[in-house]
Amino acid sequence: MKSRFSEPFRLAAQAALAVVSIALCQVLMSARAPAACLQLTWGQLILSQSPAARLGHAMAYDSFRGVTILFGGLDTNQVVLGDTWQFDNHGWKQLQPAHAPPARFRHTLSYDASRGVIVLFAGRDLNSNLADLWEWNGADWTPITIASNAPPARHWHGMAFDSKRGVHVLFGGYLSSSQEYSDTWEYNGNAQSWTLRANTGPSARRGIALAYNATWNQMVLFGGYTSAGGNEFDHHLGDTWLWDGQSRVWGQQNPVTVPQGRALYSVAYDSVRSVILMQNGEIAFDASTTATVRESWEWNGVDWSDQSGSYSFCCPRREAGLAYELAHQRMIMFGGDNFLPGGTWSLEPVWTLQDALQVDWHYPPGQFPGVYQTVRQGVAAGKDCVWVSIRVGDYNETFFGLVPLVITKPSFFSVYSLGGDGSTAVHIH
Repeated sequence: MKSRFSEPFRLAAQAALAVVSIALCQVLMSARAPAACLQLTWGQLILSQSPAARLGHAMAYDSFRGVTILFGGLDTNQVVLGDTWQFDNHGWKQLQPAHAPPARFRHTLSYDASRGVIVLFAGRDLNSNLADLWEWNGADWTPITIASNAPPARHWHGMAFDSKRGVHVLFGGYLSSSQEYSDTWEYNGNAQSWTLRANTGPSARRGIALAYNATWNQMVLFGGYTSAGGNEFDHHLGDTWLWDGQSRVWGQQNPVTVPQGRALYSVAYDSVRSVILMQNGEIAFDASTTATVRESWEWNGVDWSDQSGSYSFCCPRREAGLAYELAHQRMIMFGGDNFLPGGTWSLEPVWTLQDALQVDWHYPPGQFPGVYQTVRQGVAAGKDCVWVSIRVGDYNETFFGLVPLVITKPSFFSVYSLGGDGSTAVHIH
């Protein structure tokens, strides 16, 4: 699997240590981790195979097996899909289970960590809405029959797993122009039963997603689309709600920072940093038209923060699939409605250079800006997160009685040579 990220920078923490230990004789590297040099950045993955371009599919990460599962969607030819794909560090692989749910789009997948299965609910095909329930056990799909008391058919709803209480929480969705939902249900996989928990709380809406923050024990809902109101600003909601499963009530939050109202976004929980990422979506451009955005917002349990500038996603989109891949501590996004609808992206730490300089034994100090005669001089002059490019040769860093060189700042080292250089390596002592 290839990426637009340069591999030496992706693995810079390890690479810097490796270069120093191999190339530098009697030189010590500080144990201080170069965390300040690592910045989360979206990048497209270049893969040997991928699912067909699509929107309205669903993805969920199976932490027990260390893989992300994708099911269904609507392709660019308006064909409803019913395929199952698996993603891991080797890329995408299409699975061929003995059984499969009917083709659909705008459904949900949520991973049940207590039972090690992924639960699929509802969605629609080109003709009707669905209300069926399926479970994926890592090898095959199994239909779950609920005799009575189950949510009615819908799509564009939100569902996520509450790991503390061991239930899947379902809210909202859309049946037709005359029916948007505001109901809250919980599915208990052990009992294979649905329970209606509330009909009050957030207003009826669709084009939403739920995410559960296990650190804060929060089931989070943001915005969505409502038919109520007279213009697009009214239709695209910007409220934040938390579901309290113990008391069975929704509580509206009042964060200091509020993203513009939106629907058809993607959300996933980063369990390492304890934040929920809300990516992209559709907003009101003006009172009568909409726009698709490429924004990245994070909920930390108390407030929203705009990470769009630093995460720098390539292009606006909506109705994409998103999951947090814990095994590699990165977000994985696939597809969506807009440019590159068959692309796969990852949000992960990338070494970000803050400075660059050159070390060349041939030039005396000060002859050229940014060029130093010894490694000691160069590292001392550079900022944190500096790239030090060293010309091949012999560097006696203790010739004048100096103590052994100790590198205390995050640094990335590389070696270069010029025509006529007799040496092929850097020797520092």
